[in-house]
Amino acid sequence: LQAATRLYRDLGSPEVFGLLRLGLVGEKTLAGFARESIRRLFEIDDHEACNVLVEHYSVVTVRIVVEGLAGCDNRWKHEYLKRLFAKDEVVGAPYHMQMVELYAEYEPQALLNFLHASERYPLQDALQVCRARGLLEEEAYLLGKAGHVNEALKVLLEQVGDVGRAVQFAAEYQDPRLWEFLICFVLERPHLLVPLLDHLEDLDSLFGEVGKDSGRTQPPQNAKPAHVLRRLPPGTPVSRIASIVGRVFKSVELSKSLTEHCNTLSRREVRARKRAIIHTHSRGTLVA
Repeated sequence: LQAATRLYRDLGSPEVFGLLRLGLVGEKTLAGFARESIRRLFEIDDHEACNVLVEHYSVVTVRIVVEGLAGCDNRWKHEYLKRLFAKDEVVGAPYHMQMVELYAEYEPQALLNFLHASERYPLQDALQVCRARGLLEEEAYLLGKAGHVNEALKVLLEQVGDVGRAVQFAAEYQDPRLWEFLICFVLERPHLLVPLLDHLEDLDSLFGEVGKDSGRTQPPQNAKPAHVLRRLPPGTPVSRIASIVGRVFKSVELSKSLTEHCNTLSRREVRARKRAIIHTHSRGTLVA
């Protein structure tokens, strides 16, 4: 088996991978061959090499593979570590900072998901990578994770310019001071007012419909659309926000109506219980 596998490797034939799989199970007769052939296997077929080495990472360790790929195309290492992470998030932990760098270089659109999924990279080092490559959403996420939430919100508003993402970020923390900064920022830029009110309406729906307890921590009062409308500066164009204003008013009226109805029901229930108690105490008591 080893002689045939070596022959296929030297010929550059993809058949080598089928034999390699056979030799890496059971007695693992091809373990040494695989360890010394890392680079050549990737040259033959990098995708298949990734698959085999990830499947058998307990035989051919992560360290051996990474060292074997030194000086090769970094895309190979990126693909290998990415597939390894999908299979086992812990086994490649010492290389997660390298993965941050590799994602930033070759797959920046997927870096944010990786930053969310892993806890095993130095925050400051990852932050430097994101800043160096201008990855603003990733920078904001890491700033928030490091506790610098005000800086993170500034990045989203002033550099990314995404009100929706800023609302989502503020909703994760439910800090009235963050909401105040966000709302003041938008009130100074009227063209952002409609997107803000739209996203605040969506947030209301997410955290619970009127009259229904969603079980979530509710946003502070200054994150409510009605609060923002009360703070609109004079001269705000009504036509742009008319539909939103109408929906907010209907929501407030419905909330008020439901509150009054609940209060009425509560008073009726209290009176009914009071009558039941009085009736019970007014009945005669059997004395033995």
